[in-house]
Amino acid sequence: MKLTQVADTMSGKIAKWLKNYGQRPGVLSIEQAQREWEIAIDAVQDLIFIHDADMRIVRANHAYAVRAGKDIRDIIGKPYWTLFPKLDGPLPGCRRSLEERQGGEEQLRLESGEEYVSRSYPICDVKGKYLYSLHVMQDVTEKRKAEAEQRTLSEALRQAAEGVLVLNADTRITYLNPAFYRLFGYAPDDIIGQPIAALSVPEQEDNLQPSEVIRQLNENGICRDEVWRRAKDGTAIPVRLSTAAIRDAKGNISGYIGTYLDLREAKQAEQALRESENRLRVIMESVQTGIVIIDPDVHKIVDVNAAAVSMIGAPKEEIVGSACHRFICPAEVGKCPITDLHQTVDHSERVLLTATGARRPVIKSVTTVLLGGKVHLLESFIDITERKQMEERLNASLAEKEELVQSLNELATHDGLTGLYNHREFYKLLENEIVRGQRFNRPVSLLLLDIDHFKRVNDVHGHLAGDAVLKGLSELLGRQARAIDRVCRYGGEEITVILPETDLDAAADVAERLRAAVEAQPFGINAVAPMRITVSIGVAAFPAHADNAHALVAAADVSMYAAKQGGRNRIRRYEPALGQVAAQR
Repeated sequence: MKLTQVADTMSGKIAKWLKNYGQRPGVLSIEQAQREWEIAIDAVQDLIFIHDADMRIVRANHAYAVRAGKDIRDIIGKPYWTLFPKLDGPLPGCRRSLEERQGGEEQLRLESGEEYVSRSYPICDVKGKYLYSLHVMQDVTEKRKAEAEQRTLSEALRQAAEGVLVLNADTRITYLNPAFYRLFGYAPDDIIGQPIAALSVPEQEDNLQPSEVIRQLNENGICRDEVWRRAKDGTAIPVRLSTAAIRDAKGNISGYIGTYLDLREAKQAEQALRESENRLRVIMESVQTGIVIIDPDVHKIVDVNAAAVSMIGAPKEEIVGSACHRFICPAEVGKCPITDLHQTVDHSERVLLTATGARRPVIKSVTTVLLGGKVHLLESFIDITERKQMEERLNASLAEKEELVQSLNELATHDGLTGLYNHREFYKLLENEIVRGQRFNRPVSLLLLDIDHFKRVNDVHGHLAGDAVLKGLSELLGRQARAIDRVCRYGGEEITVILPETDLDAAADVAERLRAAVEAQPFGINAVAPMRITVSIGVAAFPAHADNAHALVAAADVSMYAAKQGGRNRIRRYEPALGQVAAQR
């Protein structure tokens, strides 16, 4: 009997009992009606209580007393909302029962998380006068949880990436989720209600047909396999099937559920892998390079081509299964570039140990390759014995060639007398420094030195003495210069010093230091009389005075000429006025 029917029946009995009570029947009839009433409401598991017009309880069943945590005798006469459920006041339905003589239904959610449906029924006498209200409270907590779980399950099925199918006990389709429709292209009207055999693909000989799946489910309760199933357009689609039997409370099969995972991309990948492995096999056997395939976990050779068999000099059966270090890199166990040093690619010169124990130099290349779904090492090697022998013959004359190249380079870039950079190399160095200065916005300065009265040295002491002075001056300037400076022979008795990262003021300080060092240095031209010389130095800077190499040289030359004109043995910075004087000459 439904809850509302029980309530309506009890309401009628109570009304009858009250009517009889009003006519003052015999005591036996009243007691009999009351016993029937008490038995009826105590037999119900839902919470039942009756209150009067003052909202005070006049009767409650055993289930209500237990839930309220009270003895029934302590409940009678108490406002129900102070007991259970504890509320701020009567439920709105009670007011309707009292004022409108209408029953009602209300949803209650308690702080404990419990949920109840409370139904109220007004009880009136034969004249329609309100007497009592009967309340029936049904605990729907578990029902609501089940409904929430059902909603969650329905949403999960709707959003599932795998197709889901449900059959009834007659193996007819009763439910398909959206993923199933997308996978097989059916519409609900096409397939719902159809037998599962509609998805059969009998032309696939190795295919597990739906009838066989049902047989296994009836025997074992589950079935998992890779199968082919028919789409709406007639094509066969490979899927991974996972099914289970659905059983009722008695353990009888009431239906079946299955999931379908699309394997088309996986099948295509497997086919591509097989084709790739076949191509690799063809390539391995067609090339003259030795190739071995190695399992990196155990460092065992799992395959080898004909060229490698020939180079190693052992039967293929003996090579396959052997440790790779038995033949390749025998002295480097634990130092594999891929597995031990964690490189992705190795290309290096190694040693191949043949079956006879001979050691052959090889160029070995190693990379990873996916075979059978597992990463392997593909090692190829080329015998370079002949190349090594040729290298040895070539290396015999390499030292002589290097010396010749170095000598030619010296002749091309350096002055033969002083060992300084020559005129052509000077301009190349200066231009490079100016380009670097432009790029990084840094200064470059140039010193132009000229030996004072150098003609007199040649005329009085001879040209050998002049050469000795030039060599001595070059050595002195080389010792005084910084590592980044460049000392060059510009021509005749003129020497330049390129000063990177140096502005005009700093360059003038360097020039003065060099002038003083030259003045203090005696130059031995013969064993009897050392000679002293002086120099005049012109100083110019980039970008203050010029924006290119030739302009900078011209500015330094004008400054050096001004130093000569000013009495020699001095330095002179470039000034714009000097350029005007030079233009007038």
